[in-house]
Amino acid sequence: MLGTWFAVAAATAAAATATNQTAIIQISDRHIVNSLPAGFASFTLDFHPSSQGSVWGANASILEIDLASPGLLGVVTALAPAVLRLGGSEAGENVTYVGFPGFDAPCPSGYYYCLTRPRWAAILAFAARTGVRLMLDLNLIGPGTADDWPAALSQIDALFSYTAQQPPRLRPFAFELGRMTRQGGVAPAAAARVAAVGALLASRWPDEGQRPLLVGPSVHIQPDWIVDFVLALPAPLPLDVFTYHMYEGYGKAPRIASQTAAAWASGGPTGACTTFESSLWYFDHLAHAASTPGGGHLAVARQTLAGGNYSLVDSNRGYIAHSDYFVARLRRRVRADVSVSSQLEPHHALRSFAACDPSGRLVVGVANAGGEAIATALQLGQHGAPLAGGAEAWVRLNGQPLSSVGGEVPELPPVTLPAPAGAFSAPPFSVAFLRYAAVLPEACGRDGGGTLAAA
Repeated sequence: MLGTWFAVAAATAAAATATNQTAIIQISDRHIVNSLPAGFASFTLDFHPSSQGSVWGANASILEIDLASPGLLGVVTALAPAVLRLGGSEAGENVTYVGFPGFDAPCPSGYYYCLTRPRWAAILAFAARTGVRLMLDLNLIGPGTADDWPAALSQIDALFSYTAQQPPRLRPFAFELGRMTRQGGVAPAAAARVAAVGALLASRWPDEGQRPLLVGPSVHIQPDWIVDFVLALPAPLPLDVFTYHMYEGYGKAPRIASQTAAAWASGGPTGACTTFESSLWYFDHLAHAASTPGGGHLAVARQTLAGGNYSLVDSNRGYIAHSDYFVARLRRRVRADVSVSSQLEPHHALRSFAACDPSGRLVVGVANAGGEAIATALQLGQHGAPLAGGAEAWVRLNGQPLSSVGGEVPELPPVTLPAPAGAFSAPPFSVAFLRYAAVLPEACGRDGGGTLAAA
């Protein structure tokens, strides 16, 4: 089993015998396509109760998980300033806010989905302690199991009122609005609810510079509904960020998602996302989202951090990090993505991206999903010479297991790899992050850096 032995691998050229052909990864280094904020690889905590069984477990719910656990604190802090999204189906239609001044609704007897004021205060403190940016998916349906929009709006206002009175360091990053297509909800009605919540947010945080973002509609990709929804929104637009969900089987992103900064909630197939094979998908998934032309994405919120069949860590076994966790961890060292293209066609097993690190140096990610090593060489521009000099691989395992247990996350120090003429042999079934310390692409040196155009 690949995932048993190693998580993220970047080996030397001697690690495996490469194929006879060399894949040329050609990088257009002068033109910006997209810029990314810090914390691009983000994650979700859900509201699934422990009563749903061992797959989810007691640590799958933000209402139950031990926020003081060293294991949780360790794995979350290591991904800061990622967005910690508190979401899921239950968040958007079941959660009742209990004990907040102005709408002090009691938690119904035997009802699980109650976010109390003490628990919300603990969540705010947890986010501040770990350095993540908190985003809560709001309930737009009604308290408890009721379909009661006026009551939903009242409890949201009570939550806002309490939260706005907290110290600035506890201020959430954003509030999310989703589940608006439940029971065939029509787009104009959803737009009206968004406008109403936006007005409440502005009233509780009059200073726009201090106000949490409002994001939505967090629906699956339904182009007709999305277009109708956007057209029904009032001016000025109440939403700061367009969000959507993407799971296998729900189609592709509409163009609007590439034209408006968006977040991406991502799950995965049962039984696959806790193995190393998943890291090949996750690597490619993040690269595509980061390099979307016309604005790209602000964040990709992995569903989930803990709990379920597609978590980044196994919270039921001491917060053992799955291999995808290390892919997310390494993405923290990338400032902005660079589009890349390969001159060798077809090469279905090889995936790559290029990026700027915080100092403006070139970073190249290479994933080899095939059973043979693939020799690669890098080239700046369409007619540039191959890159000379060595590279640093941020993870090198050499057959030894990489692990993170109990919140003890390894630092992943770089290892210098001698790579003549910029060459690198991608071992079979591997993910590598390479940093070329002597290469400073022109676009990486501009204000804010950015994604470069594909050659």
